[in-house]
Amino acid sequence: LLDKNPKDTYTLNYVSYKLALKEQELNLALKLIKKALILDPENGYFLDTLGWVEFKRKNYQSAVYFLEKSVSILPKSSEIIDHLGDCYFMLNRKREASLLYAISHSCSCPNIIFNDLKAGLIIWEYIEGGEAESKLILNKDFLIRLGRKVKNIHITDTTTLSSYNFLDFIEHYKNIIKDSKFAVDINNLISKLYNSDTQLTLCHNDLTKPNILVGDTISFIDWEYASLNDPHYDISTVFQAYNLNADQRDTFLIGYNSTNIDLARVSQFIALTKLTNRLWGRAIDTLA
Repeated sequence: LLDKNPKDTYTLNYVSYKLALKEQELNLALKLIKKALILDPENGYFLDTLGWVEFKRKNYQSAVYFLEKSVSILPKSSEIIDHLGDCYFMLNRKREASLLYAISHSCSCPNIIFNDLKAGLIIWEYIEGGEAESKLILNKDFLIRLGRKVKNIHITDTTTLSSYNFLDFIEHYKNIIKDSKFAVDINNLISKLYNSDTQLTLCHNDLTKPNILVGDTISFIDWEYASLNDPHYDISTVFQAYNLNADQRDTFLIGYNSTNIDLARVSQFIALTKLTNRLWGRAIDTLA
């Protein structure tokens, strides 16, 4: 097949997936599907194949990354959801699934339509909506509503969530990349921002534009990094995501309705979110 169609993306995907199913020549399977994705990078089926090849290579964190992207493109594919569920199981995501199920009725999450906490799997209801358009971001009413929605996350009861701490994610990714210089940089910033008196709340920790769906209401998706954290982290992420100016930030904070938000501290957390994103990206590259 490949001799006749060396650049046909569907042939590359087919051969790669068959090799993965047979658990044969997985390095070749990886090479073929990456070639297909260079030609068609947003193909959800190709991303599923890459995720499944990585799963068979036992690179489970990398597999989750590509399968979650595949599900975001093809949210109704039961086969891809099954693949993602298998990855979650191998990563022992029971703790994460338990957290998401605990907060689902108190935050702007999709409704859970299936859960298997033993396997660490939750399947959410599909939500109609998309990223906020630039024109909407300029709308004061939208920013006020968004502020209220973020505040609702931060006032969620955390009595049962004491073991879920965002800094654990940081340590996990630092252990993957094993870069002592980078670790020093992020540790220095963390030591300035966190101490025993830091007030932690439930935070989403990934409030980027693709994870904020705007339709009839505002909903938040992709809660896999949700944990206890300083609420300034979420606010700084929103400010960056929408590139809000000073007036727009003030409007957002009217909706958030808190006198405890320190804009100078938000600026410091913007630096931390940038370092965290770099750390996460390097961890994914290391695992790939």
